[in-house]
Amino acid sequence: MSKLNANPKSMTKGRIYIHTSIRSFKKVLRIMLCVLLLSGGLLNIQQVEVVSAASSTVTFNATEISPGVWDDGIAEDGEGGSLNIPNLTLQVYNISDTSGSLIPKRLVHGHSYSNQMDFFNALTTYDESFNFTGWKGMGLKSADQSEFQINGFFYSNYGAEVPIPITVDGYRDGVKVATASFLSDEMPGFYYSKNVMLNADFDNVDRVLFYSGGTSWHGINNIVIDSAVVPVPITDFANTAKTSNSATFGWTAASGATDVKIEQSPVGANSWTTATTGAIAVNATNATVTGLSAATSYDFRLVVTGGANAGNSNRVSVTTEVAPITNFANNAKSSTSASFSWTAASGATDVKIEQSPVSTNTFFLPEVAPG
Repeated sequence: MSKLNANPKSMTKGRIYIHTSIRSFKKVLRIMLCVLLLSGGLLNIQQVEVVSAASSTVTFNATEISPGVWDDGIAEDGEGGSLNIPNLTLQVYNISDTSGSLIPKRLVHGHSYSNQMDFFNALTTYDESFNFTGWKGMGLKSADQSEFQINGFFYSNYGAEVPIPITVDGYRDGVKVATASFLSDEMPGFYYSKNVMLNADFDNVDRVLFYSGGTSWHGINNIVIDSAVVPVPITDFANTAKTSNSATFGWTAASGATDVKIEQSPVGANSWTTATTGAIAVNATNATVTGLSAATSYDFRLVVTGGANAGNSNRVSVTTEVAPITNFANNAKSSTSASFSWTAASGATDVKIEQSPVSTNTFFLPEVAPG
């Protein structure tokens, strides 16, 4: 077989074993399953915790029999005995690669399909073209690309001989915004499975893909969906101090952030680069930008990744202080004169020398000979 490092000679394992050998021992298996059911051994074996009263759990419990439905490889909430989610059409499908390319093969609910009675209680495919090879993974998306929150799901695999690692990626507007991974190391019945719980990174997505390193035999059920949590970017980002080459900013700490940085741009140019600040803690409330030019105008913003305040903050414009000449020096003198030198001023409109009796700070304009 060509599943995750499987031995090509293991031709009686996985899907073939389950759906040919079980046919031979179906009577014995059913007796065993009935005993387990009566004793409670298989009750509630695939439950995912509902994280809030407002969430909806999509559980497929039968193969859709409506003509043509699921034949295209796409199942939707409200089909197969599942809950119809208000104001959202959730689509579930198999994928052939990590980009999420649809596999247009008929989907089934394993246990109920064609009287299989194999206790594989998940949405999957039993198409014979995948008997020996399996496929990359599965995907979920909203039909109209609207955002939703996914809190978890039940994963199961009808052909894996050992637990396998699975990657989960969340997308919004074509950009990956969340990622997680798990090991299918639970076996509530006869199949390696996992009750998967996802963190707040998946609170605002429009597509989710999960997949194995190689190919395998994936199934999904009990998908916990809620309304998208739309982040509210920081709005009180403000300049609190400045010098000729630095600017200090303050803000309310971001909630649940995974990264915080300050970006800068020449004022009005919208040409953003990461400002020089050193590392900023995700719960920080202030930072200082260094390396700025004197008497120069900049735009600044706080960029938060992850959490309830993800996004770009309000924009703040700052003009740095001027930088006075620091190398003004006497280089010659006589009984009636003194000569001075300095680095030429940048952008100056007037330059003059003032004098004062020593330590009195009573400056006035002396007679200056051009030099």
